[in-house]
Formats: sequence, C-alpha cells, structure tokens
Amino acid sequence: MNKAIHFFNKGREDFIQDNFSDAVEQFTAALDIPEFVGAKRAFCHSYFGDTHYRQGNFHEAIEQWTIALAIPELAEKAKASCVIRLGRAYFKQEKFDEAIEQWRAALAIPELAEKAKASCFILLGRVYFKKERFPEATTQWRAAIDIPELAERKRKKYSSKLQVACIELQNRLDKVQILIDKARTDREENNFAGAIKNYEAALATKECDGRLRLDSMNNLANCYIEIGSFDKAIKTSLLFLSEKGVTEELKGRIYTNLGYLYYMNKQYDVSIDYYEKALKTQQLSEKHKAGIYAKMAQTYFEHKNLPGCIEYYTCALKIPEMTGLERGTILLNLGNVHLQKNDPKKAMELWSEALVIPEFVGEERAICLDNLGDFYALKNYFKMAVEVWDEVLTIREFVGEERATCLNKRNIIQEKLEQQEQQKRVTILLKLGTTSLEKDNLEGAQKFFTEAQNAPGITEPQREECVIALKDIENRLESSTKKGR
Repeated sequence: MNKAIHFFNKGREDFIQDNFSDAVEQFTAALDIPEFVGAKRAFCHSYFGDTHYRQGNFHEAIEQWTIALAIPELAEKAKASCVIRLGRAYFKQEKFDEAIEQWRAALAIPELAEKAKASCFILLGRVYFKKERFPEATTQWRAAIDIPELAERKRKKYSSKLQVACIELQNRLDKVQILIDKARTDREENNFAGAIKNYEAALATKECDGRLRLDSMNNLANCYIEIGSFDKAIKTSLLFLSEKGVTEELKGRIYTNLGYLYYMNKQYDVSIDYYEKALKTQQLSEKHKAGIYAKMAQTYFEHKNLPGCIEYYTCALKIPEMTGLERGTILLNLGNVHLQKNDPKKAMELWSEALVIPEFVGEERAICLDNLGDFYALKNYFKMAVEVWDEVLTIREFVGEERATCLNKRNIIQEKLEQQEQQKRVTILLKLGTTSLEKDNLEGAQKFFTEAQNAPGITEPQREECVIALKDIENRLESSTKKGR
C-alpha cells in the first residue's frame, strides 16, 4: 500500500511539473497494486484522468474519471470536481448534450462550492451559446454573474458575453416575430399555404420556444385543418403534446382537436378515445365539455351507433353554459337522429323546441325549418310545408345548392297544394251536384256538375262522372218538359 502511495505521490509531482508521460507511468504502477483501494485509489484515477485530459486524450480521460466516480469512498467535493471535468472532456469532443448533463449533475450536488457553481453556469452558458441556444446561454451567464465568489475578471468577461448574447437573442427573436406576424396576416387573408410556410420557418428556429412555440404549433395545426391536410395536423398536434409547458387546459384542447381530426379521417374509435381523454383533463370548462359531448355524439352517429349518439347529445343538453345557437343546433341534430330511428314524432318535438330559441338563427335555423318542411310534405300537409319553406328562403345565410333545392321543393309542393285545393273544390261541387240531384233540384245540380266539369284539376273519372250526371239531368229535364205539355 505504501509503495502504491509512493507511486501516486510521484505521479502527482510529475503532473504538476507537466511531465505527463512520467505521470502516466507512476499512476499506472500505483493502480496495478491490488491493495491500493478506497479514496486514494479514486484520487489516483482522477489525476490519471487529468493527465490524459492535458494530453488531449479525452476518451481516456473520460474513462478514468468515470472509474473514479464509481468508487464509493470518493468525497462529494471531489466527486463534483470530477463531474465538472467530465463535462469539459465531452465539450472538447463536441458532445454537447453529454456535457450539459454532467454540469447539471454537478449543480445538483449539495456540497458544490459557490465558485464551482459559477464555473458550471459559465460552462453551460458557453455550450448553449455554441449551440445557438441564446435564451439558455443568457440565463446561465446571469446566474454565474450573480454569484459573489466569481472572480471579478470573469465577471467582466461574461457580462460582456452576456450583452452579446442578449443582442443576438433579440435580433433572432425579432426575426421569429416577423415570421409569426406574417403567418398571422396570411391566415387572416385565408392564405393558408403562406401561413404554413411562415409558421414552419418560425418553428425551425431555436428562439421559438415556450408559449411562442406552443401558440405557433397550435396555429400551424389549425392551418393544416383549414386546407384538409388532416394527417399533418395530427402529426403537429401529437408533437405539441410532447412539448414542455403544455397545461392541462391546452392538453384538453389538443385532445379535442385530435378527436376531430381522427373523425375526419374516419378513424372513429381513435376519435372517441381522444375525446374521452379530453374529458378527463382538468380545468375543462363546462362549455368546452358540452362541445366535446356534441362531437362525440356526431362520431357515434357516423359509427352507426345511434344509442351512443343520443346519449352524448343528451349529456350536452344538460349543460346550461351553452349558447342558444349551440343548444338549438344540438336539438336539430338530435331530431335528425330520432328521425333516422323512425321516430318522427320525437324529431318534430326536438325541432320545434329548437325553433323557439331566439338565438337559434342563420343557416342552422334554415336547416331545421327545411327538415320540418320535408316532414310536412311527407305527411301531405302541403300548406304547412310551403309556409315553412317560405320562411327558410328569407334566411340569407341559407345559400348555394341547398337553397336551390329548397326552392325547387317549395315550387313542387306549391303546385301539389294548388292541385289539392282544386281537387277539394271539384269534390265539393260534385257533392253539391249529387245532393241537388237527390232533392230533384235539376237546375241546381246541372249548375254544380257543369262548374265541376270545367274546373281546373279535375280528374278523368270525375269528368266522366260529370258527363254521366249532366246527361241524366238533361234527360230528366226533357222528360219533365214533355209531361208539362
């Protein structure tokens, strides 16, 4: 053991005098002695690592320091020193992530001296600056400058570096903000391709982080949705969830978006899974919850699961925070579901309930009225159908092909209504003619049958009935005239 200590001490002297080759021989000789254990052995490995480092043998230095750190007897202060030097070796090898890991580990050691802390912050600032991660670099250098034990010379040096980093950071942040402002303008002008290009350019920078990054990713996903690029929107949303700083509220919104996106991709089971995840997140407002219930109901409808659809529309209707328009729309959709279940009576009740809501206006109201018109027409309530469709056509938000279809239906039913009214008149005239005939009021009967025969909308069988009746009346009048003579 004494011989090993002799070799160790001799190696230290050689190291101090920069006789690195001799130092390597001495440290190797010491470490070859099995009895050389504990803290002294750990120190020997540490010095051996220092020797390799000074010679530029960074890989060998890392090996020795790693061995030293694995020896339990190594004191915490010495361990901190080893960890810091490990970070330096990784930095020299341009393994920056490994260097950052070591220096962060050193800062977590309670026994780390303030001066050593300052060194770690400076080193972290240097590696972040080299990686062009200017926000982290400025944070680390500020922390170092705030430590009183930092030498004044270094304080001045890194205060100057901090200013440079801050200027560079601001310049880059300005460039990022310009890209985001352009993207926002493009989006407002419905130039989604331009917005996507600018958001992607902003997100490609290191300076676009924190809330700025989250907002940009969310807006990018929404732009993809606008152009129907659902796969890219899904990819962006999933990346969003892996970002730091995503709050429970944001998670809920992203889960909701993913539910919608998978719904649009016709992956209904996955869609429902994400809606359920959204409902489990905290800080979810009641209004947001109602929206999710409605979306789940629609997903179940597309999945041909009508009971599930009805269940979730009913859940949504129990939430009072919805607007009148939202409530009316859900009642409209729920009525459609009941109609599909062959329950038109329930559908009518729900549509009627929606139509008395004052805020239920615009296109949704028009659709509800249009459905009601279809129902009346199916039941041959032509007058009511026409009245409803006339109201639909006064709603200016109801446009395009749907409006044209509604107008066509209205005109067809109006024609049927006129035919129906004509038929009623013909039927009444025939009945009056028959009654008059039964009472031997031949002139009256003749008048009614003649009027019926010439009335628009008369059917061929009815016309034949008139011809027969009028012939009979004519014969009876002639017979009566002959008797009178």
